[in-house]
Amino acid sequence: MKKTDLKEIVSKTDSMILKSWILEYAEEHPSFAQTLIEKFNPVSLKKDKIKDYPFLMKAAFDNNPYSSGSRYNDWVDFGYDAENVRADLEAVLNDVDYFLKFGNTKIAVQICKDMIELIPEELEEMFIYDGDVQVMYDEAIDKLEEMLQKDLLLPEEKKALFEWYKIESKNTDKHRYVGLNTELDVLQQYFLSSDEMITENLKSLNQKIEGASESYYKESYIIQKIKMLQNLQRTEEVNQTIDQYIDYKSVRKIRLKQLLDAEQAIKLIQDGIKIAEKLEHPGTIINWKDDLLSIYLLLKDDAKILKLAEELLYTGRTSDKYYAILLLHTHRDDWEDTL
Repeated sequence: MKKTDLKEIVSKTDSMILKSWILEYAEEHPSFAQTLIEKFNPVSLKKDKIKDYPFLMKAAFDNNPYSSGSRYNDWVDFGYDAENVRADLEAVLNDVDYFLKFGNTKIAVQICKDMIELIPEELEEMFIYDGDVQVMYDEAIDKLEEMLQKDLLLPEEKKALFEWYKIESKNTDKHRYVGLNTELDVLQQYFLSSDEMITENLKSLNQKIEGASESYYKESYIIQKIKMLQNLQRTEEVNQTIDQYIDYKSVRKIRLKQLLDAEQAIKLIQDGIKIAEKLEHPGTIINWKDDLLSIYLLLKDDAKILKLAEELLYTGRTSDKYYAILLLHTHRDDWEDTL
């Protein structure tokens, strides 16, 4: 009689039966249960001890063929059954919540990244009319955004995710038309926590703007750049970008909104200055006037810019800034008299 091979027995045993036995045995043997927890605790579980998630995602497409028959009863498998693929992908993505529950963000991020990379590669145009598969692409991005929004990632994890995003987002053709309610670029707003990230993001956006062959996408990248600069409060660069691309409809709308907001802001600031003067708060007055100067710069009102910049040059905290503004907006022939 041949020697019993444990490896063969385990491989031939139904996984559900095996899992059930393990749980029963663990309840009766605490030391075995503790060993299991230490070995497979999701808190510290390493990549080599988890499921092969890329394989499972690929299998979702391969194992759910779409069959079509002819009047001669000939059935042919081609493409995939989108509804069943979504169900399998959803089961995989549910594991992200499991790992997040125990704080293992590294594995959770990796599962999302794998799905975002794989779905565009497997997507077939003839099967996207119902959006089943694209929904899972959206959800993977949403989960990454949630982690970034809640600041769940360690600094090194966030940096690693940014490096991945930087490479993956450059492949615009791959990710185009995939998302239904979101897109990969929604993540870029969370990568502004260091000068390096900001520089790389702006560089990437400039490359996308220059390389966009369709005006629709070029305009979209321009708006992304403007919003990023607005978030960074880089007023001068915002205005320069708007001026550069003012021919685009959505850019003109931003400029119009700025002008409408400016009128309300000027009144608000002027009221604020009056209150600060009554309370004799010189620092607050300077802050209000600096904000007012930013609006006049937006409106390109040179007379008010020069008057206020000269006033702030004497009373402000950043004289170099106001000197530069005066130099820029004073006519060359008048500069000597201004000095």
